[in-house]
Amino acid sequence: MRNWKKGATVVAAVIAALSTLVSPLAFADGGGGSGGGGTGAGGDGQISFAYRDSFGAPTLANVGVALASMGLTSYNDATHPADAAATTALNSAVGECQSRYAAKHDGDTNAGCRLVSVGAVSTDGQYTGSTGGFNSDQWAAAWNATTQGKSYSYEGVDYQTTTPFSDGVTTINGLVAREAAKSPGIIVIVLSSDEPPVAYNLSVSTKQASPASMKVGSTAAVHDVITTSNNGSSLSENLSAKVIMHYDGQKNGYVAAKSVTKSVTVSNNGSKNSPDFTPSDFGMSHWQEGTYWFDVQVAKQGKMQAAVDTTDPEASESFSVAAVPPVKPGKSIEEGTSADRMVNRTTITTGTGRGGYEMTIKDTITPNGVSYGISNYKLVDTSDGNKDVSGQFTINWDRNANTVTAVRAASKGEMPSDHTFTFSFDVTVAKPDFSKVDDVASVKWNQEPSVNTDDKSFPTWRPNPDKSWIKYVDGKWQAVIDPSRSNQTGADTETFLDGDKVGSVVNGTVAAHLIQAPTKLTLTDDWAKADYIFDAADASKIRVYEADASSEKQSSVADIANTGTDVTDQFTITVNGTTATATAKAGYLTSLKGLAKAQQITLLIPGTINFANGGGAEQVRSDFGKNAGDELTFCTNPAGVNDGAGLTNAGSETVNTQSEDTNEPEICGYVPPVTKDVLAESSQGGDQSSVDGKTVFPGQKVEYKLETTPKLPANLAYQVTNVGVTDSYDQYLNVDKQTLEVTRPEYGQHHSQEPVHQHLG
Repeated sequence: MRNWKKGATVVAAVIAALSTLVSPLAFADGGGGSGGGGTGAGGDGQISFAYRDSFGAPTLANVGVALASMGLTSYNDATHPADAAATTALNSAVGECQSRYAAKHDGDTNAGCRLVSVGAVSTDGQYTGSTGGFNSDQWAAAWNATTQGKSYSYEGVDYQTTTPFSDGVTTINGLVAREAAKSPGIIVIVLSSDEPPVAYNLSVSTKQASPASMKVGSTAAVHDVITTSNNGSSLSENLSAKVIMHYDGQKNGYVAAKSVTKSVTVSNNGSKNSPDFTPSDFGMSHWQEGTYWFDVQVAKQGKMQAAVDTTDPEASESFSVAAVPPVKPGKSIEEGTSADRMVNRTTITTGTGRGGYEMTIKDTITPNGVSYGISNYKLVDTSDGNKDVSGQFTINWDRNANTVTAVRAASKGEMPSDHTFTFSFDVTVAKPDFSKVDDVASVKWNQEPSVNTDDKSFPTWRPNPDKSWIKYVDGKWQAVIDPSRSNQTGADTETFLDGDKVGSVVNGTVAAHLIQAPTKLTLTDDWAKADYIFDAADASKIRVYEADASSEKQSSVADIANTGTDVTDQFTITVNGTTATATAKAGYLTSLKGLAKAQQITLLIPGTINFANGGGAEQVRSDFGKNAGDELTFCTNPAGVNDGAGLTNAGSETVNTQSEDTNEPEICGYVPPVTKDVLAESSQGGDQSSVDGKTVFPGQKVEYKLETTPKLPANLAYQVTNVGVTDSYDQYLNVDKQTLEVTRPEYGQHHSQEPVHQHLG
């Protein structure tokens, strides 16, 4: 026992080390076994250990090799069962090696167990299987003497007997301490093919490297920076890794998700850039909108303990590419006022942005009661030589909703980046009023909120003619206007005598700033209802006048016949029955586009009062059922003429296809009273009594008397300046013109010296 005592000074330290590494058998990797019986034989006993990374397979023969390496031999007899003890220890160690390996490898017991250490009690160089009565401290001292501070190598991996197994707890020291506590005669240590661990724990982190604030359209290459760590292991090797770049797809589904994988070789401890990734790797011409991220996978290889797949995804390995919406769209309309059938071109301009797939261009019209039509759509890419792109859009005019839309579906593919699209169409008004057409456009890009343009509007205009009867004073026609359509201007409602001069005017207007020249402009006067007393002059006497006006909505220039410009030669004048029409010629129409000031255009029809179309007072009395000589004021047609309608005059102004009527003023006629009698002439003894209806003899003198006592209307168009008396007589009368006498009985005035005598011949 002398040799044992030599190691007593280190026992405490070794036992402490061993005891901290002991683990219960149920959790131990590897395998350890011990055996032996009895307390020994004669001679001095000692504990010896041999350790080698592998003495070979765990067989009794290789136990003998280990004993031999310590200078020991086995001694077997009936009282010294050396081999039996060794076999017991060996079987226990192998069984534990296989069962623990199977627990870690899905039941596989092909553990590749190997013998690494044998410790035995010997006496005089012989191992007998006896325990020798040694305690655990003594075994620990012997173990430490052999292994403490020494390194061994397995599969190229350096380790010590203190190196933990895969459970992080068990060590070879722990296995020895466990068996030493049993006071054995022999200890056998058997390890499996993965004990102690021959692999390292690989850590991988990544950080994407891409340009800052990437936008759709970029083609810059991107990569991942891969950082590996073997976590302090002495193992150094190169590894094959997969770098997977993922694209999550465009948020609206325009572009599908996709992944691209590339391979790279990295060291197990260091940093390296992955291969570059470009849009073409994803089948893209440029980076699309969305989130991209890297994933690095390192399969279990070399001396790695396990495969590595980085966390999916992490902020450090992700980057985004942003789409670029277009700027605020613009809208323009042509300047000018629209009359009937005139066209205002609306133009909406929008960018395509970057990453655009869907687009809705919408124009919302507020017609304010104006009827209109939409036509002549055009949608072009002005950035590509005005290329027609209307085929990519569905264009529609919704009459009820008052909207015009051009809708592009995502199925048409991506729009070109940073191009400009222009959508235009005609707005044609039909028979408008004095109003305006308002509209505002909007553009919806992809599925982003719509963005409006500025509001726009254009004015509309229509004809608004008026007319009046007019008088001829001091050798001039006194043209008037009736903007309020009162039928109380000029000679309206006034009373005329047969033969008086009377005219008619139709006052039209033309708006300033018309967007186009009219294709038609006519002024029409229709005196059919006044034809009973009105005869118009022939077409050569009809005139058209023009003057700058203060209003385009109503007439404003009085006395235009004397202050305006005669433009009759720029019109074609026609008279058809009771209708006169002045039609503007092409040159005049052209001049009406974009006038700086509104114009008044007046059609003047000169004429004369002609009772009963030449039938005179007698016919008028007859037509109205009056007696001969009755006084009559009339403002209507006789019952049998024009259904007794008033003696009115109508007119109109037509611009393109819109015709607007004038008011219809009336005039009146006046027939003065007259009585006629035949008297017995006093020169032949007559008593001046009436002989009307009596028989007279040849040569007898009679006197014809005409008398009128008119009650002139207060609204006579003209003052009476002369009075004429007409008498029609039979062919058998001989008139003594010397006897003609005109008197005003109420004044007793005589206008000749002798009475008027008519003699029968």
